Amino acid sequence: MRILAIIIAIIGFLTPEQPVSEQGLQKQIENGKTALRKRGYQRAHTIFSQLSNDKEAPPEIQYEAHLYLGITYSMIGEYGKAMEQYAIASRICTNKELGWQKELYVMNSVAGVYYSEGNYIKSRDMLGKCLTRAMEEKDSTQVVSYAMNLAQVSNRIDDTRSAANYLKTAHDYYPGSKDRLRTGFHTLKAEILFREHRYREFFAESAIIIADTTMVKSERMETILYHVRALRSTGRPEEALRMALHYVEQAPMELKPDFFAEIASVYRGGGAFDIAVRYLDSVAAAKERKNEAHNHKLVEDNRVKMQIFESETGMRRQIEEARHERDISILLFIIAILALIGGAFAVYSFVNRSRQQKRLMELDIERERQEKALAETQMRETELYARYRHSILEKELQKQRHELAATSMFIASRNRLVTELLDSISRIKGVDKDPAAKGTVKHLTQLLSQGEDREKFITDFQKAHPTLMKKLATRHPNLSESDLLFLSYISMNLNNRDIASLMNISPDSAKKRRTRIGKKLELESSADLYKYLTGLEQEEEQSLQSLKPN
Repeated sequence: MRILAIIIAIIGFLTPEQPVSEQGLQKQIENGKTALRKRGYQRAHTIFSQLSNDKEAPPEIQYEAHLYLGITYSMIGEYGKAMEQYAIASRICTNKELGWQKELYVMNSVAGVYYSEGNYIKSRDMLGKCLTRAMEEKDSTQVVSYAMNLAQVSNRIDDTRSAANYLKTAHDYYPGSKDRLRTGFHTLKAEILFREHRYREFFAESAIIIADTTMVKSERMETILYHVRALRSTGRPEEALRMALHYVEQAPMELKPDFFAEIASVYRGGGAFDIAVRYLDSVAAAKERKNEAHNHKLVEDNRVKMQIFESETGMRRQIEEARHERDISILLFIIAILALIGGAFAVYSFVNRSRQQKRLMELDIERERQEKALAETQMRETELYARYRHSILEKELQKQRHELAATSMFIASRNRLVTELLDSISRIKGVDKDPAAKGTVKHLTQLLSQGEDREKFITDFQKAHPTLMKKLATRHPNLSESDLLFLSYISMNLNNRDIASLMNISPDSAKKRRTRIGKKLELESSADLYKYLTGLEQEEEQSLQSLKPN
């Protein structure tokens, strides 16, 4: 009786669970979409991954699971994985004949990836195919959507003629029932008019957008920025200044530097150089905050990517464990049957015991094989994690180099502007008797002599090039700290004029110093000096690549 109870329990364990209904699967899809809208990327990834691995699910469910899994990857910047999921969704749609609309959804998502990567030409080509198919099917809603997307992409590549044609196509098919689409028409049309310098028509369109406080803030503020620039271009700097000052605090983080730059330009054009300098400092501060926000987003995206990576690893491990448990259950079932036969037929007890021992040995061999496979899987996962970490470090180093170049050009431009201002002020008669002018000169002189800019540059350069300065100092101990700073500027491909602005010296002095440092390094020409520094940078890149896991 005990053996019979065990057999019944094992049979119950091996009986497959009742499959989830299609309505239940569709509800899971909706739960995943809700998580995606709330930026719960890890939860969305878990839901869509489980559904995409469900081979018993209907084709429509598998299609949506792979499509939205691709969208999840795209929203965290994993465009390669997103493309893989879109390809699977496209194959399911084609093989199962799910309809042309689902095919276009996939193509539109692929176009979105190209747009996010800045490949606007490929994005436009893909959206063009979508628009052609939607027009063939006479689906006015789809035509409007793809035509407006094409107008937006065309504006990004400054092809205003094509943008205007696409906008006209959307207008011809527009049913006139969606206010949000109507606002989109005004926004796109205003951008086209601005890019074509048709300012009178642009002001009429932008006025509609500025008055509509219900539209998306970033789109509205971008149109307001265009409005400010158009006012400056049409000789109305006072109006441009009033509007920029009114909306600068409302502007989102990514547009604040542009608003401050417009304000500084107006003051500079009016001769208020001291105020212009202050707003240029605000431009730098806004860019720094923007970079901080961008870096915070990168950190958050990387955290989500790590969570998803761990989730994928755990899911693979669960699948392997489930497989292993099922194999063991089958073996236990066989052992139980053998035990029942042995109890019923005592005459075959010796043979049955031999069989049991043989099965146990096979079980041990299978367990060892599974353990070995698990160890190999864990090793591969460790290697993948190491490669992933190295990729993150490479991207961070590249970002630091871009920021270093931007900071250097900003400081050089600011120093040149301050030098021009000091020169202009010095030529004004009686300026040395004016206390306000003296204060301005003192403030501008302090800007040129700020040492923290140089210290910050050295710190940022050492982060972006961790071994270059150390190699130069080791190989050439006769170089001073100032010489090393000069060489770091040359390695960034800065000319004598930019280096002179950064070091607060004349271009002639910079030229002579370049020659003197070349002699210290026993190099005959500036070309040899640049070639020598390029070789050191290549050695640094090769050293970093050697640390990359195989």
